Amino acid sequence: MPQVFGAEFALRFLTCYLDEGLTAGLALLETVRWFAATYRNPLALAYGLVCGLDSRVGTSPQEGTIGS
Repeated sequence: MPQVFGAEFALRFLTCYLDEGLTAGLALLETVRWFAATYRNPLALAYGLVCGLDSRVGTSPQEGTIGS
């Protein structure tokens, strides 16, 4: 994936996850939908295959795995 795409994707994802308080899975879904609607870009779908909608990113070493 192009670096500029990855950076924009990360920014959008982190905005949804941190600022809006969505779960990691929902933040990912919203980011993919935003890229599809705004840029008609299917590359974001590749990131969408990594985790489920209820996935969370832990804040401690014990919680630090996706999907816990």
